[in-house]
Amino acid sequence: NLFNRWSLFLTGEFSEFSMENRAFNLVSGLVTPLLALIVIANISLGYFSIALWISFMMVINSYLFYLARFRGKFTVASLTFAILSYVMMGVAYVLNSGINGPVIYGFFMTLVLNVVTPRKLQPLWISLHLVVVPLLLASDYYFPGTVQSNYLSRSDHFIDHAITYVPCIIFVGSLGIFLTSSYNFEKKAAHQGRVELEKKNEELEFTNKEKDRLFSIIAHDLKSPLNSIKAYLEMLDFDQLDPEDRAFLNNQLLGLTHNTSNLLNNLLNWSVRSSLEETELKPLHLANHLSEVINLMKPEADRKNIELILQIEDPHVTLLGESEMLHLVVRNLINNAIKFSPTDTQVNIKAEVNNGKAIISVKDKGLGIPLEQQQSIFGSQVKPAVGTQSEKGIGLGLVLCHDFVKAMKGSIQFESKENVGTEFTVIFNKAS
Repeated sequence: NLFNRWSLFLTGEFSEFSMENRAFNLVSGLVTPLLALIVIANISLGYFSIALWISFMMVINSYLFYLARFRGKFTVASLTFAILSYVMMGVAYVLNSGINGPVIYGFFMTLVLNVVTPRKLQPLWISLHLVVVPLLLASDYYFPGTVQSNYLSRSDHFIDHAITYVPCIIFVGSLGIFLTSSYNFEKKAAHQGRVELEKKNEELEFTNKEKDRLFSIIAHDLKSPLNSIKAYLEMLDFDQLDPEDRAFLNNQLLGLTHNTSNLLNNLLNWSVRSSLEETELKPLHLANHLSEVINLMKPEADRKNIELILQIEDPHVTLLGESEMLHLVVRNLINNAIKFSPTDTQVNIKAEVNNGKAIISVKDKGLGIPLEQQQSIFGSQVKPAVGTQSEKGIGLGLVLCHDFVKAMKGSIQFESKENVGTEFTVIFNKAS
């Protein structure tokens, strides 16, 4: 952990710096302590002029690290480094025994940096190397007097090379580890991005298929009542209906119109689900809302001779919710109970308070939910269902109930047995 924190301090965050910038930060950050070691070595050997010059190089390098790492001036720092590094090492080459000294290692290290410099600076860096290094070697060969020979003994020569070689190995090794780690990180990120893209493509394909299927069901469900209304109006034109037939058709058309209206309301609410997270919850008077919805649903219940029974434990209880959402939830649950109940039965709506929660339950004695459908009843892959009198729906009601209850910080659950009945229970937070 200490190593990782120190590396992160040197290089910077992945999200803030490019790989080249981070590599330069690492290199310039490492060079400063490595140069400090070389300064100490030269002082111990008595080479004070070289130690002073390398100290100056160390200060310049530290400033360039500061520019690239903390001031965001990577291009300026790398360009300055490219030029000054050859100037400074050229002087160090002359001061420290030329080809016999260890400065030649530094030129190799500087050339390695070309890998991580901005592409537009690479020609400059390579050109400097191809000009400066051969020029120094030629001067050393043809004009040996221009280079100072500092070694007093063979042991000094060996120690100077050995001490310089170790920082060079650390430098090259650290850069290699960094490049390998960066490559693996980028590879992993690219793979993760590809996986996420494939997942989103699959979700998009699934959504498109669901949309097409949904539109097909909607078109079918809207076509039926419209055709019935058209046929009824045509019969009215010919005055072929006796009072009994007229009453029967009125009743049937009323049911079709109710189902179609409910379908369109659900579709409208389905289209605005993306804004549920912004729902503002307020105290709602539970008894008033339940009474309003029951009065709204009573004509449909009467059409099937189904009795709606309301039981309220505390008529003054309030819950935290949103008025339109609460209406939709209760309306859909009661509508489903009516739709899937046979005639001459009852639907019980009960409201109670328990452990600081407001609880609403809707219980019928209808068809029940098949066991194989119960696990996905609130899922997004909606399925059409047909009521006891061929009432049709596309299955959006319960999906919307689940989403709206969740948006109001509540929960919804159910118990159901085929041909016995179903009870849905919705739990909300009670308003203080």
